[in-house]
Amino acid sequence: YHATQLNSMSFDLGWYHQHNYSTIHDQDVDKIRSFIEKIDDQMDVVMILERMEESLLMLQDAIPGIAVSELINVRMKVNNNNNSGLSSSLVTKKSNELYPTESEQKELLDILLVDRMIYDYFNIRLTQKWKSKVRQTPEMET
Repeated sequence: YHATQLNSMSFDLGWYHQHNYSTIHDQDVDKIRSFIEKIDDQMDVVMILERMEESLLMLQDAIPGIAVSELINVRMKVNNNNNSGLSSSLVTKKSNELYPTESEQKELLDILLVDRMIYDYFNIRLTQKWKSKVRQTPEMET
């Protein structure tokens, strides 16, 4: 597989277009950070699938007048083994399942650096915004 096929998030966001579809900058952390900052400046809300409920509530804050009923999220075909992240699914071993070797894991993490950095950045941003929102919300009386 070519890295541009594996780093689908960064491909969709224009990373490879910006670099003439070359993977030469895929390990350049400074260039990746600069790209992420550019994306962050251009987007008001970035939603994270694994944190859909929080993401939807942040979307509600960003769009004036949107009703909660417009933000209903129905989870379908959900894998309940909680192994949604790359690192956790690679570490957890179950019988009769194939997992990458340690060297293959490292190779995957290197190949997916651009997507991992984008995901990690926006996941941290969502956590920060969520904590800020929770602090600003008056406590509900029981």
